[in-house]
Amino acid sequence: MKKIYLFAVAALAGAASYAQTTVYSASELTDFQTKISAVYDLDQDGKNWGAFNLTGSGLSFESQGTVLGSNSWDTVALTPDNWVLTTPIDLTGYTNVSLSWGRGAADATDFAENYAVYVVTAADQTALATALASASTGTGVYTETLASDAWVTRTVDLSAFDNTANVYIAFRHYNCTDQFILFVDDIKVEGTQTVGIETLDMSAVTASPNPAIDVLNIKGSEAIATTNVLSLDGKLISTTQGGTIDVSSLTSGVYIYEATTVSGQKAINKFVKK
Repeated sequence: MKKIYLFAVAALAGAASYAQTTVYSASELTDFQTKISAVYDLDQDGKNWGAFNLTGSGLSFESQGTVLGSNSWDTVALTPDNWVLTTPIDLTGYTNVSLSWGRGAADATDFAENYAVYVVTAADQTALATALASASTGTGVYTETLASDAWVTRTVDLSAFDNTANVYIAFRHYNCTDQFILFVDDIKVEGTQTVGIETLDMSAVTASPNPAIDVLNIKGSEAIATTNVLSLDGKLISTTQGGTIDVSSLTSGVYIYEATTVSGQKAINKFVKK
């Protein structure tokens, strides 16, 4: 017995190191509208991925709020081949990259939704179309047929894409018929950001005094426009215009500075607050 369709649908917009930091995340309606680059209805049944509000739905995971969803039943049986694609993700300077997401099904009986996750790189739209077409002939980085309607988080290693620009992630709902709705949420890409001079334009960057007590001065071959101070786990503590940073309020310990020049070049390194 199919559940009554109670979900509201919103339209989609067509050489030390940091600790693991989030490079890309999508978990709210605004994320899905701004961090999704395209949806494709390749089976051409007029049904596609959309944003569903699960609040008040009665599902065990209704607390997920707004999620992505794709139908394999909607008053009639459907056999979807629906794709949802992220905006390009720049993993330049990141290692140990991983991808995680949550997924679940809308029906406690008809839950055998099948999906795959693909990861491709492409410099332009023509190359992207070719890469996706090629990826669709394989199993991707992850393939699964749901064994229950339960909400489960999955994680895969994407270290093959370390230090790579223009990375796209696609979720494909396909190879199933007459179930109900596949839900996906909390899409997150994390990586370890390399610390050090990121460009040759800042080959002569100094931080002094180091250790610092009250003030840390960052100087480079170009004028410093802004400087971020971060904790060792990558959390932003402060942003300062220029290269003179007041560190007097920091507790003693090791921190990271990220200096950006007037031309947009960056340098990242550690300093000690005494």
